Amino acid sequence: MLWLTDDIYQLVLQTIVISSLITSAAIDLEHQLLPDECTVLVLACALLWHLSTNTLHTSVLGMLIGFSLIYALRQLYLVVKKCEGIGLGDAKLIAALGAWLGLSNLSALLLCASLSGILYTMLLSRNGSKPMAFGPFLIFSALLVFYL
Repeated sequence: MLWLTDDIYQLVLQTIVISSLITSAAIDLEHQLLPDECTVLVLACALLWHLSTNTLHTSVLGMLIGFSLIYALRQLYLVVKKCEGIGLGDAKLIAALGAWLGLSNLSALLLCASLSGILYTMLLSRNGSKPMAFGPFLIFSALLVFYL
């Protein structure tokens, strides 16, 4: 990560973001829970970073649209199937990731996370219809989008 920037401020914020994301992925895999503390840290660092680079508008739009899309999908699934399809923790995580990556990278994030989740389910999962954590797929995809 050090080779991506020579600005210590951005380096510290990126380190906090990535550390929080790795922590969130580990907790979500184990407990199927995305801690708000990690998500808020990612969101705060993302907003501070974009504030310092004068791109705050794209960060806020990524946050709002990301959360709104997943929240609407969650509500639609709840009405149609009468059960929860995606948790609010995932919606909050996508809001934080949208703030970090910006609006222009939101579609790549969602596509990559969805495809990796589908591939995992088809190829490796033997759980049947047992709920699975989506956070690690979102986090893995966010890191791919960020570095690539």
